Amino acid sequence: MIVQHNNRLIDDVAEVGLFEGAVEEPTIAKIMFESLHSFHFGDPARAKFFILLKRMHAEGPLDSERVRLRIARLKPDDREACLRVFNETRDTQLIGSAIHCPAYIERLKDLSQRRLALRKLEDLRHRALDLSSDVEKELTSATAEIASRRSRAVGIGHMQQFKAESEAMKAGQRRAVPLPWAKVGSATRALTPGKVLMFAGPPGSSKALGLNQILLHFYRQEKIGCLVMEDGRKFHMRRGLLAQMCGNSQVTDAKWVEENPAENDALEAQYEPYLSAFGDCLHQIHNDELPTAEYVQDWVADRIRDKCRIVAIDPVTMIDFGKYAPEAEKKWTFVVGRMLEQSGASMILVTHPKNMSRVGPKRPPMLDDLAMSQAFQRFTQTVLYLQPHDPFNITVKKPAPEPDAQEQINRTVRIMKARLSWGGGMCVGMWFNRETLTTEEVGFY
Repeated sequence: MIVQHNNRLIDDVAEVGLFEGAVEEPTIAKIMFESLHSFHFGDPARAKFFILLKRMHAEGPLDSERVRLRIARLKPDDREACLRVFNETRDTQLIGSAIHCPAYIERLKDLSQRRLALRKLEDLRHRALDLSSDVEKELTSATAEIASRRSRAVGIGHMQQFKAESEAMKAGQRRAVPLPWAKVGSATRALTPGKVLMFAGPPGSSKALGLNQILLHFYRQEKIGCLVMEDGRKFHMRRGLLAQMCGNSQVTDAKWVEENPAENDALEAQYEPYLSAFGDCLHQIHNDELPTAEYVQDWVADRIRDKCRIVAIDPVTMIDFGKYAPEAEKKWTFVVGRMLEQSGASMILVTHPKNMSRVGPKRPPMLDDLAMSQAFQRFTQTVLYLQPHDPFNITVKKPAPEPDAQEQINRTVRIMKARLSWGGGMCVGMWFNRETLTTEEVGFY
């Protein structure tokens, strides 16, 4: 209830009095809603009641009974607020005619402008406080960053670094993990600690099987982790692992499995311990997850914390770097590169050509032909391109006194980049065995 009409509550009296007049006198309601379009009330409940009356006035003449029935149909919170204001108008009984309406409206207009100005002033004060807090945070952060960079800048001299690396090499800590193909491994030393191998090839080149073969080659000796983003764990376990382990590609054929259940069960039982252990090394993207740059970076960090020596991503082109991909790729490669160098882990990234029409037997692929940005070209120390082709013979040089031999190949590994060894630009002939789904090394040509 409104009391003390003639002193400090005059503004409340003006609001409530105007509402009372609008409900009781159609003339007051007409003047009120024609004059007041955007009004700032001191009480949110009165703002709701004002909107309710304005809507009802547009539908027809206002009266107490109609307003009471309309309030009864509102939601509980709105009903309680509007009923309180309506009861204020019943209790005060300030207006009996439209005579006082213009004075009340002028009073309320002035009051609304003052309230708006006060709210803007309060908002500016809060923004100033927030800005001051932000500046203080930025200053603290910048000071900490400067101190951190100064501490990092104070390092050991170049000779001490050189000797430290020599000691690590003598202790076997810089030894490259051997590839399943000895000649390619010797020519590239691709899986040196802290370094990155890009393994590329067109669709159908068996590069996914080649990756499985690489991982199978040393998963029993080294801890590994592979993020498979295209076909999932089960696909790779059956197509690449079980077939390569037992040397029988028929286990990938659903019809053969259906017709030979006993033989399939025997093979699965024989290799189950190895399949289970290797399957634990494979990770896949779940249906409700997106392979964003942040997600994959966190996954790499988790594998490094797990002490994985080899971390693989198949394919790297499925990572979503967002709208500003070039900048995001630079940041991602920088952060991941630091993690690899500090931990001594090696990384394998699988990719493919951007445009198959530009790559073929008569035009060997260039780095710019691969689906990777300039940031990834600088990020990788070794790039291998697995190129399929029709079978042909090459001359393989044998150590004396053995004569050179003619060997058949249907794949070629092109060493497109080898910063860690001498094999850059060389080609190694390979033979893909469709019975075992493995690729065997033949020789340089």
